[in-house]
Amino acid sequence: MKKLVFLLFIICYSISSFSQENRIVLKSGTFKTDNYFDLNISDNDNYRMLFFNQIPNQKQKNELQKLGVEFLYYLPKNIFVVNLQKSISENQLKQYNITSANRILPSYKIDKKLQNSSFPEWCLKDDLLHIKVLFYSNVNFSRCVEKISLLSNKIESINESSKSSIVSIDPYKINSISDLSFVSYIEPIDAPAFPENKTGRTLHRSNTINTDYPTGKNYNGDGVNVMMHDDGYVGPHIDREGRLDQSFCSGCSSSGSDHGDHVSGTIMGAGNLDPDGRGMADGAFLYVLGYSTNNYFNYVPNLYTNYDVVITSASYSNGCNAGYTSLARDLDEQNNTYPNLIHVFSAGNDGNSDCGYGAGSGWGNVTGGHKQAKNVVTVANLSLTGSLSSSSSRGPAADGRIKPDISGKGASVYSTEENQTYGTKTGTSMSCPGISGVMAQLYHAYKELNSGVNPPSALMKCILLNSADDIGNPGPDFKHGWGEVNAYRAVKMLESVNYISDSISQGNIRNHTINIPSNISKIKIMVYWHDKEASTSASISLVNDINIQLTDSSGVSYNPWVLDPTANSTNLNQNAVRGIDNLNNMEQITIDSPNAGNYTLTIDGYAIPYGPQNYYVTYEFITDDIELTYPIGGEGLVPGDTEYIRWDTYQGGSLSIQYSVDSGVNWSTITNSATASNGYYTWSVPNYVTDEAFIRIIGNDTSQSLFPFTIINVPSNLNVYWPCPDSINFSWSSVSGATSYDICMLGQKYMDSIYSTNSTSVWIINPNPSIIDSWFSVRAKVNNSNGKRAIAINAQSQNTACSGYGCTDSAAVNYDSLAIINDGSCCYISGCTDPSALNYDSLSCFDDGSCILPIVGCTNPSSPNYNPLANTTTAFGGALDNTIGAGGYYYGNRHLIFDAITSCKIVSAVVFADISTNITFELRDSIGNPIDDTTIAVQSGMQRLYFDFDVPIANNLQLGISSSNSGLYRNNTGATFPTTIGSVLTFTGSNITSTQDNWYFYYDIEVEASCDSIILPVYGCTDSTALNYSSLSNTDDGSCCYISGCTDPLAINYDSTACYDDNSCIQAILGCDNPLYINYDPNANTSIAFGGILDSTFGTGGYFNGDQHLIFDASKVCVIKSADIYSESTNTITFELRNSGGNVIDDTTLSVLAGAQRIDLNFRVPIASDMQLGVSSGALSNDGLYRNNSGSNFPYNIGSALNITGTSASTSGYYYFYYNIEVEAECLSESWDCDQDICYDPGTGNGQYSSLAACQANCVSTSIISQDIEYLNLYPNPASEYINIKSINNIDEIRIFDIQSRVVFSEKINSKTKRINISNLSTGIYITEVLIDNIITRKKFVISNEKTK
Repeated sequence: MKKLVFLLFIICYSISSFSQENRIVLKSGTFKTDNYFDLNISDNDNYRMLFFNQIPNQKQKNELQKLGVEFLYYLPKNIFVVNLQKSISENQLKQYNITSANRILPSYKIDKKLQNSSFPEWCLKDDLLHIKVLFYSNVNFSRCVEKISLLSNKIESINESSKSSIVSIDPYKINSISDLSFVSYIEPIDAPAFPENKTGRTLHRSNTINTDYPTGKNYNGDGVNVMMHDDGYVGPHIDREGRLDQSFCSGCSSSGSDHGDHVSGTIMGAGNLDPDGRGMADGAFLYVLGYSTNNYFNYVPNLYTNYDVVITSASYSNGCNAGYTSLARDLDEQNNTYPNLIHVFSAGNDGNSDCGYGAGSGWGNVTGGHKQAKNVVTVANLSLTGSLSSSSSRGPAADGRIKPDISGKGASVYSTEENQTYGTKTGTSMSCPGISGVMAQLYHAYKELNSGVNPPSALMKCILLNSADDIGNPGPDFKHGWGEVNAYRAVKMLESVNYISDSISQGNIRNHTINIPSNISKIKIMVYWHDKEASTSASISLVNDINIQLTDSSGVSYNPWVLDPTANSTNLNQNAVRGIDNLNNMEQITIDSPNAGNYTLTIDGYAIPYGPQNYYVTYEFITDDIELTYPIGGEGLVPGDTEYIRWDTYQGGSLSIQYSVDSGVNWSTITNSATASNGYYTWSVPNYVTDEAFIRIIGNDTSQSLFPFTIINVPSNLNVYWPCPDSINFSWSSVSGATSYDICMLGQKYMDSIYSTNSTSVWIINPNPSIIDSWFSVRAKVNNSNGKRAIAINAQSQNTACSGYGCTDSAAVNYDSLAIINDGSCCYISGCTDPSALNYDSLSCFDDGSCILPIVGCTNPSSPNYNPLANTTTAFGGALDNTIGAGGYYYGNRHLIFDAITSCKIVSAVVFADISTNITFELRDSIGNPIDDTTIAVQSGMQRLYFDFDVPIANNLQLGISSSNSGLYRNNTGATFPTTIGSVLTFTGSNITSTQDNWYFYYDIEVEASCDSIILPVYGCTDSTALNYSSLSNTDDGSCCYISGCTDPLAINYDSTACYDDNSCIQAILGCDNPLYINYDPNANTSIAFGGILDSTFGTGGYFNGDQHLIFDASKVCVIKSADIYSESTNTITFELRNSGGNVIDDTTLSVLAGAQRIDLNFRVPIASDMQLGVSSGALSNDGLYRNNSGSNFPYNIGSALNITGTSASTSGYYYFYYNIEVEAECLSESWDCDQDICYDPGTGNGQYSSLAACQANCVSTSIISQDIEYLNLYPNPASEYINIKSINNIDEIRIFDIQSRVVFSEKINSKTKRINISNLSTGIYITEVLIDNIITRKKFVISNEKTK
């Protein structure tokens, strides 16, 4: 058979490709055109149809684009509409298997509904034709609108994103508009919009994935945002409490219609008012808009991007069998642009209408082109038993595709209506929101299983369709689509990860291996892809065509199921057959009783003009096992009520159904003849009170409730007496068998239990006295198991200024003078009642405001991380236990988010585990990377676990677990954020962003701050930019310095602004720096220097009245000019310079003042050792001068001229009188003295004669005066290492004297020349005395540091 099909395909293809005529099938009609190349283009004529022998691959398309071919859209088969941007030759095009390039004629562009002047009635208003004009995607939109306006009576609206405009024209001008080259297609405006659950929850299996027992699944749509656009504002109703936003309902009004009210309740009603009115996703959030097709452009992008809206729901029609309209195209494009977004629509209520498909009434009557989009979900209408309603619109779509997509309950749906009421409605308007709600539950499940990430909508649609129960004709059909929604099977696919994602390009093949286990009754495999938007002119909407085939290990192949879209009722109602599907963007293969083993799923990129194409594969293994789906546990049933027991099975024949009221000890038969394939059985609940009820179904195997449910009557005659804001009295009629009752009050979102009692009349304290208008209900309980809640009633406080319920004992610390009734709350011990406070008093019952909140930190002042504000090292906090609100054991991956302002340790926390297992607990950073973790063997039940997580200072840290199968308890209501522990950790929320009252896993968290090891301070500069930075210092002493220079006050380049010594100091070398003087010192760098101890602050001391002095050596002739002294009082003191024997060399008598002062001394100092600097004897007998008696450190050098070596005191450490001594070097002129007929220069400048001649004339006998001294030569002069003496006569003796007339060299010789080594002599002035023939000749020379040249 496959070979025959392939052969026919080849023959047809050959005829199509090589004939001289092309046949174009468009929505506007079927046209014939010759094969030719019309390549004469201009600015107003550059759009063409290119006919290919086969679809070009991406490389070929890229090459054609470089030649100037801009691809705009695809038309089956192998035709592209393009824009030729520049001239191109026929031969160039033929190289790419192009057989023809045809002009696009105006007749191609006009929709059939607008041809031959037979216009739809809704398009004609006031004799004007209202049409939608579509432009090519590459046009200059504003210029096109401007040109259209010249032919139009009015531009009604424009949509730049979809390149379209709605205009009103004179009908005869339609051809003029189609003549415009930039016009792609013209279609009628959309037809006017018309509006088109307890049993629904169980039919859809919604109840199985949002259960009423603690260990069950809780996928209630929490964190999923849905947009409903319907008839405007929804009226007040507590079923939507806290989960509704109508701010985007622009221009809406309260229309008086309750269509939208009803639809909203089916999607997300909580059943707060009446538990039977509960919708599918009672945790989802709803955005309400008034219905308009413009919403998809004006609101959806913003809601998706900024408000995380991922599901839209609309139960409105726009014409019957409108085909693939521009709106359908735009929605398909939107699903690809926003990959998490899914649109859900009602199929319509025209099931008996003839809408022009060609098969008569009852077929092809889906209402609205948007519902025929490929990537949306369109819903048929079922009764509570799964039967199709006769009014439910049928498929196929206008091009033969399968529509509707899926079926849900829409008959006799009980849901919310205006003003806190309920009502029953029927239609696909009611089935559409049912599927929207189920989809919200599935999105919630995916997010729980995938770290909060929204799912791809293509995957969700694939899972929704492939998990549906096959009803009606076997396989897909044009009435039910792919079957009846089954949320339970869909969730199992998600939890088992029975899906694959991949992509494929033109002509490529992908193979996937699926292992089918043994004992499988049926395998269901579906491949689905969000197809690229099609051209509205195309007769077939599929663009990218994927074909699939499944092959078993023996080589047997299976094709997908296909339907015959031929336009007659017989063909349309036939069962699906296996074949090749070239119409739909989903294909399903099923096999009954498959052999176990590996199967190969082949994905063929048969025609992918726009690739690569992403696709999803989902697969489901169905067994013969029976699975009870209602009641499964936790429900509260009422004696005498009729319930629909439901199950899933692939078995045939009859089943037995039994119930037990004693946890399965005994069983009673309900029936032995329930039809297995029906999936339901009606049951009258027995008149029995129990909290141990079970249902079980027996066939080839057995399935029973997973958890006990309760049977008990609903309390009646509820009365609320509310005299004061804080005090409410409740009373109701007693319920037989009830062990207690729960009183419920409307909370932020749900009816919360606020009080439990075993009485039927009770006063309670209002948990929120600021609320004085609310709703209340009551339910009976059997041994802590809940019965069904009574319908809620509204009540208001009768007064606003009383406290009718409180302590009436004036002796109590909480006495309430306004209280009317004593509520037993009187308290006689006051104190701190906050368990997290440091001074918590467990005996106190009245908080006196004395609580001291913990501030965690290091409390040891010696520790480097000491916190002076801290009052404890350990604190507890967070949610203290799991009684804060509703919750249950959770198997997903969730975490708490917190900030840490101080590094600390999370020591321990309390957890509640469902089962005993190993769990890895994690501390993570803000992006989820683990910082610390520990794996602990957790026991079932409550326990405190120890983690010792080191917490750094950071924001948005995560406290969670490593996997999603922990089964730890979490609260899904009642948490309050932010919550602070010890002023160091602040918990800001969880990773459920849609609601902020969830608390995950960690209770009564213990936090500890430890003190760092005590480190002794090392003082110094700790600023690394400072010049004196010390890497060893840990404590800054304020010494940091940023100016370098010389810091020695005695240096000649001392810088008083410098605080850091850079070793640049130049020590003073005192001396005469004028070479014209006899005491010239070439090494001298200053004539004045200061020294000694600079002031008296260096050590201890005091005023001294005795006679003591400093001792010093002088290596150079100099003057002690001045010094600082400290006088005890006003006095007259003689200051003395003495030689080593104590003889006065120089002195001065001065009047001194009390205190510090500088005195002028001007003592001329000779070269000598052990000289004394002091005061005259007895000068201080009355009032002393200051001296230090400790701290001195001799010697003290002044300018290399004076060296203070000590004092006259017998004890070291003393320093006497003279501070900051100023010394000056004098430059001495040549002078001469006579000694025993020898003239010499004393070196003091104070000689008797000013010249040698004068000295010789008066002192030296002529017999020894040389008359030939001009013949004596001494060189070099100055010298450093040696001197040469040369004479014309023999030299008898040579002597050399220093400036103090000491002989430093003497030698008898008999030679005319002598070379003398002087390198061992110090620098200075020397006299050479030469004896020649009893005549003495003297010459002066200088020794310097400069090398002898």
